[in-house]
Amino acid sequence: MSDRLPPDSSAGLSGRLAGLLDRVGSRGEYREPSSDPSDPAVEFRDVSKRFGPVTALDGIDCRFDRGGIHGVVGPNGSGKTTLFEVLLRLRRPTSGTVTAPPPAAIGYSFQEPQFYPNLTAGENLSVFTRLHGDVDPEWRRSVTERLRLDRVRHQRAAALSGGFRKKLDVAIAFVSRPELLVLDEPLAGIDRLSRERVIELIVEHAQGGGTVLVSSHDREHVDPILDSSLALYDGRVGRPE
Repeated sequence: MSDRLPPDSSAGLSGRLAGLLDRVGSRGEYREPSSDPSDPAVEFRDVSKRFGPVTALDGIDCRFDRGGIHGVVGPNGSGKTTLFEVLLRLRRPTSGTVTAPPPAAIGYSFQEPQFYPNLTAGENLSVFTRLHGDVDPEWRRSVTERLRLDRVRHQRAAALSGGFRKKLDVAIAFVSRPELLVLDEPLAGIDRLSRERVIELIVEHAQGGGTVLVSSHDREHVDPILDSSLALYDGRVGRPE
């Protein structure tokens, strides 16, 4: 289980019970990518995810090559966030096989920012830096300054504005320079300059050999940098007829 929980998994006993029920009847499997650079960083094979009578993902087949920037697009309710949660092992697939790096090798930001609300912005970055071990302090400083988090580093995270909350969540994803970045709506609710800086960070990460999966409603900003795009509609791959 990841150290950063999705919004509906952080409510104590009820959250743990929801997590247990989520796994009951789930027979999907996980595998880690091979060392062959020609093999994909992430692959879904006939992956489905059901919540009782509701099918959120229906027989998903897709692959994302290493070192690229890959978009996951579709309207609200199409299954984008569920796809990411399954990838991150936060929700186990009901069926199918997911090939992906272990959670420790993935940096990710959620559609709803997740961090320790009673710690300051700076303390949150310190905590997640330590969790990932050896993080270059110059890189952490660069991410902090480029997203203008240095000006709020002493403020309690829960008291931050919506834009700074989002940028803190994104910074946590980038700080470890992970093998794989999974970014759910990273441009939502932030100012123009910050959007440009996030785009720059995404491009730099891919140029350095990392892999990025990103969903965004800001298609005009994201589309120009994508190497591939996966369209989801009603939990299925492809556009509606």
